[in-house]
Amino acid sequence: MNCRCLNVRFSFLADLRWRSEAWVTICATMAIIGFLLAIAIMVFISVRSCRGKASEGSQAFSLLLLLSCIFLYAAILPYSFEASSLICALRPFATSLSYAIMLAILLARSLMLATADSEGLVGHVSGLVQTALLFFMVSVQAGLGVQQWVMTPPQTFLTKTPPEGGVLYSCSGERLYFLIAQGYIMFLLMLQLFVSPFTVRSRRNYHEGLLFFIATLLITGVWVSWATLFMILPPVWGEACVCLGLAGTATCVLVAIFVPKTYLMVRASARESVHIRPLSRPQSSHDLVRASSLALYDSIGHLPEMVHAYSPDPTVGHFPPYKENPYEAYSHYQASPHKVTQF
Repeated sequence: MNCRCLNVRFSFLADLRWRSEAWVTICATMAIIGFLLAIAIMVFISVRSCRGKASEGSQAFSLLLLLSCIFLYAAILPYSFEASSLICALRPFATSLSYAIMLAILLARSLMLATADSEGLVGHVSGLVQTALLFFMVSVQAGLGVQQWVMTPPQTFLTKTPPEGGVLYSCSGERLYFLIAQGYIMFLLMLQLFVSPFTVRSRRNYHEGLLFFIATLLITGVWVSWATLFMILPPVWGEACVCLGLAGTATCVLVAIFVPKTYLMVRASARESVHIRPLSRPQSSHDLVRASSLALYDSIGHLPEMVHAYSPDPTVGHFPPYKENPYEAYSHYQASPHKVTQF
C-alpha cells in the first residue's frame, strides 16, 4: 500500500468518528463497567469517611487510586475514535500519564507502608511525604510527555476511504518507539514490584500492604502480556493491545484492592454494630423529663437495698460476731441405750 503523509490541521469536532471494530466495543464496555464500579466504591468510601466510620485513618490516597483507575479507563477513549492530529497526540500522552498516576500512588503508599514500622518514622505514615512523592513522580512523566509532544509532533497518513465518504487516517509511529516511550512507566513498575513484598505484613488500612502486593503481581502480568502481544501481532492489532492493557490494569486494581477492602470495611462495620449497641435518645422534652425521672426513681428505689446490703446501718448497734458451737446441732438428740454413739 502506498501511503503519503498529510500535514493537515484537522478540526477536532468535525473529525470525531467512532471506530466500528469489535475490540473497540469490548474495551469500551469494560471501561464503562469499570468506571461505574469505581464511582460506586468512591461514593461508599467517601460516605464512610465523612461519617467517621472508617476506623483505619484517612482514605484520601484510596480515593486518589480510584481516580487513577478512572483515568486509565478514560485513556481508552482516544483509541476509540478515528485518527486525527489531536487524537494521535493524545493517545501516547494519556496512556503514559494515566499509568504514571496509578503507579506513583501505589509506589508512594507502598514506600510509606514498608517503612512505617521502622525506627526512623516511629510508625507514622506521613500524608505530606506521600503527597510530595506522588507529585514529583507524576511531574517527571508529565514533563516527558510534553517534551515528546513538542519535539515529535504527531503525524497521520491516509489508510482507506470509507463507503460513506471521506477519508480515514492512522497515526504514524513505530511500535518499538512507543514501548521505549513507556520506559519511565516500566521503571516505576519495577520499583513497585521490588517494594511491595515488604508491605505484606502491614496490617494498616485494612491489610492494604497485602492487597498492594497482589495487585502489583497482577499488573506485572498484564503489562508483560500486552507488551508481548503488541510486538508479536501485526501492527493493525497494536492499538487493541494497548487498550486491553489499560483496561486490564485498572480492573486488576479494582478487583485486587478495592473489592476486598470494601468487604473488610463492611465486615468491620458489622462487628462494631454488634458489639456496640446505640442508646435510644429521647425524641422530645417530655421524653427527656420522663427518662430523667425514671432514672432518678430507679436509683432511689435501689438505694436502701444497696446500703443495707453493702454498708452497716448506723442505727443498729454493733455486737461481736457470734461463734457457733459445733456440737450445738446435736444437743436435741437423746442418747439411746441400744445405739453406740461417739463424738
